[in-house]
Amino acid sequence: MNSPNPHSDDSPVQAGASPMNAYLPVRIKVGLTLVFLFVLLSGLPQVLSKGLEWSRTPPADAITVRSQRFTELRKVLPERGTIGYLADGTLDRPLGDGTVESVFDIAQYCLAPLILVHSTQPDLIVGDFSTPEAGAQIVSAQHLVVIRQFQNGVYLLRKGGM
Repeated sequence: MNSPNPHSDDSPVQAGASPMNAYLPVRIKVGLTLVFLFVLLSGLPQVLSKGLEWSRTPPADAITVRSQRFTELRKVLPERGTIGYLADGTLDRPLGDGTVESVFDIAQYCLAPLILVHSTQPDLIVGDFSTPEAGAQIVSAQHLVVIRQFQNGVYLLRKGGM
């Protein structure tokens, strides 16, 4: 007695078809295709939203935002030297991710190679205020003279009486 040859002519597998396809009923093939399409389509909105999110410009970090405040000021400051720094409120501001932004440190970074000191003693002083109104009050209370007022509460100041 001969053992059956799975590739003989009397096998239910047709020429050119894989043995797996021959034994799966049409209902199972349709079911598997539908499950595959469902899985593929259910993830499509997330993939598209991430794709759109990735194509946008990434949000600016704290240093980039703060350095933009000093762009115009930087143009009128000397290239090197020591200048004073005056700010309102606290010099450390909590960020949403649990870290603390040091406003003074970021200003020092943005205005380098100038050296900033927490003082109104140098001839030039950078005023870094949360609002122009806050700046005006502090400038008046400290008896400073405004050389130039920039946008976003940034001032270039000098000591009064000069």
